[in-house]
Amino acid sequence: MHAPLAIEWLASEFDVDILVMLRHPGSILASWISLDLNDQYVPLHRRPDIQALTAAWGVPLPGDEHLE
Repeated sequence: MHAPLAIEWLASEFDVDILVMLRHPGSILASWISLDLNDQYVPLHRRPDIQALTAAWGVPLPGDEHLE
C-alpha cells in the first residue's frame, strides 16, 4: 500500500506495522524505463497513449503550465 499522507491514521486505526522505504533514484528511473516513461522532452499529458487513457476514463488533462 502506498499512503504516505495517511500513515498516522492507519497506525492508529489498524494493527499494522509501518514500513518506510526509500528508493534509490536509479531504481525509480529503471521503473520509468520499463514503463516506457523515459522521454524527458515530451510532457506526459501529450503522449497519445496517455491521452487515450484519460479520454476513456473521462479524466481532464492538465494545461501547459508546469504547476498543472
